[in-house]
Amino acid sequence: MSGEFGKARGRASLLVVEGSGWMVTAVFNGIGAGELPVLEWVKASVSDGIGDCVELAVVGENIAVRNSRDPDGPALIFTRGELSAFIDGATKGEFQEMTV
Repeated sequence: MSGEFGKARGRASLLVVEGSGWMVTAVFNGIGAGELPVLEWVKASVSDGIGDCVELAVVGENIAVRNSRDPDGPALIFTRGELSAFIDGATKGEFQEMTV
């Protein structure tokens, strides 16, 4: 899979090209998670079992994030750098007050 950034309706977009069959999908922030190319969604092993978690999946060169309680709802698309910066901030406790 390969990805290429562009702009679609004022939102970041990514074109995902699948193998030699040339399946092209326009991916943008807010796209329904069910509309994304076949993905394997992953959630944290410490999820509480009642759906209070987010799930991540690889989309081309990027990472999609969705709410596990709404698997077909909107997905946000982040670059690996953006997600890495968020995880770094979370690891340092920069968002702790938002989760209490």
